[in-house]
Amino acid sequence: MAPTRLTTHTRRTARRGFSLLELMLVIAIIGVLASVAAVNVLGGQDRANTRATEATLSTLGRSIQDYKLAENVFPASLDVLKGDYIDASTSINDAWDRPLAYSVPGQNGQAFNLVSAGEDGEFRTEDDINYWTMNNE
Repeated sequence: MAPTRLTTHTRRTARRGFSLLELMLVIAIIGVLASVAAVNVLGGQDRANTRATEATLSTLGRSIQDYKLAENVFPASLDVLKGDYIDASTSINDAWDRPLAYSVPGQNGQAFNLVSAGEDGEFRTEDDINYWTMNNE
């Protein structure tokens, strides 16, 4: 009977731990999950910048219209709005920290233009964010 116990005990001792194959499989699964998470996080930053720029354009657009109602003329520049119409610390740049394009009169029958160049930083490209069309897309 003693040899049987020794053999069973030896088998139990040998089965403790993981094989190299099992460890490699777990590492591969963790790698796939990490890459999926990284893709989702990086894509989220672009969406967040777009949303933040839309919020800035919306705030500035309303402030421009408030200025027009009060002064009976559109502001000559966005800097004129600081103080009375927007907080002096409010950024008049987009989320990529680039200046917004503002002009009076606007194009296509609009009273003014207020546009961000978007992610690529170049105006008149597909990723531009326009005050007048940003909520209609």
